[in-house]
Amino acid sequence: ICFFGIDMADINFNPAYGDITILRNDIIKNPTEIEDKYQKMVLLFKTNFNDFKYSPRWGLDLDSYIGMSVDNTLAERIKYKITSALINEKIVNNEDNIEILYIIGKNTINFRVLIKGLKSLNLSFMKEQGFKLIWVY
Repeated sequence: ICFFGIDMADINFNPAYGDITILRNDIIKNPTEIEDKYQKMVLLFKTNFNDFKYSPRWGLDLDSYIGMSVDNTLAERIKYKITSALINEKIVNNEDNIEILYIIGKNTINFRVLIKGLKSLNLSFMKEQGFKLIWVY
């Protein structure tokens, strides 16, 4: 296709994995299945129940823990919820591919989610404010 003398290309879609990603206000084609899984994982962590009208129970709903006592029991409950969701959403095949570490502070739990073959995620849970995605690498 030629538009004002400039060659244009159509977007190619690959049904084997996620087709496109919006990155820095631009649409790009996902280069790999790994990138698609990574995008799905980040969305899963950021999504609470009822965020999506037609999938009201999708997401980790991590903000539901706001106000709860910060202790080992809560950290283990959140760790289990994360592990189960990553397996159910087929981001990983089994628990052997996931390692979730955490450090408990006075009113904070810091998590690091390590997944074989993907970037790791660092999250911070604050008793009064909920979850925040700190960084990804």
